[in-house]
Amino acid sequence: MLIGNTYLGIGPFSARDIDLLSQGPKVVRPDVLTTVDIARELVQLFQPKEINDKGFNPLSFLADTLTNSAVGPLLFVFDNFETVQNPAELYNWLDTYVRLPNKILITTRHREFKGDYSVEVGGMNEIQCDEPVTATASAFGIRHLISNDYKRDLFQESDGHPYVVKILVGESANAGKIIKVARIVAGNDEMLDALFERTYAHLSPAARRVFLTLCSWRSIVPAMALEAALLRPENEKMDVTGAIDELHRCSFIDLTESPEGGHFFASVPLIASFFGRRKLSISPSRKAKFQGSSFVH
Repeated sequence: MLIGNTYLGIGPFSARDIDLLSQGPKVVRPDVLTTVDIARELVQLFQPKEINDKGFNPLSFLADTLTNSAVGPLLFVFDNFETVQNPAELYNWLDTYVRLPNKILITTRHREFKGDYSVEVGGMNEIQCDEPVTATASAFGIRHLISNDYKRDLFQESDGHPYVVKILVGESANAGKIIKVARIVAGNDEMLDALFERTYAHLSPAARRVFLTLCSWRSIVPAMALEAALLRPENEKMDVTGAIDELHRCSFIDLTESPEGGHFFASVPLIASFFGRRKLSISPSRKAKFQGSSFVH
């Protein structure tokens, strides 16, 4: 890559909210959500000599660095840009100040702005797609049900989208038999919406309750704490463990095991969380109901 030869430094900024540490997953505050967050992060990275001067302004330092970096050409990388506050507003602010030879690289699923040079990252080819199909089927214990025709149908209807592949294989795992791959619109967000809605409609009531509860919490949660919150006397009886397994097979949630073993943590993938939050927003009273199933971090 030319990055190392072209830029003297790379400034990474991310809005991730989970760190996967050797001790297990840990909920963290996203590094950058606003322009001020980015400015403070840059100051921590650069430690400018004037940082302790009276009147030092991190936002002005960010603007000056974008326009004319004192150390030479820089590449500013913004990952998960769709999760920052007001992406279009932040993009316009950055675009106002950045000047060559400095450049900005943004990764995002949703684009509310037009960049100078867009690179669309497509799905996998058929050979690449076969690998996660086989791996997911093996993990769910249905490897013996997977035929070449089924894999070919999966590839054609998923457009090589790895997350869609996981959901479709999960549907067959939940049914205990191969489910014919229904035709869906591939290659855009409507595909995911249609797929999520269809899969959500077939979830058990307990699985829906667990899924929406996790979406309302917006964090990684110990499975034990999830069970404790949902099995309180005032709540209706449900099989929380079975619901967690059902959601995991559908790829509506991720499960991470602690390094010591025996303890699992549940979280909702970003794409699935967008869908879940839309479901929660339909009714304010419904949202309050799920937020009421709380636990102490």
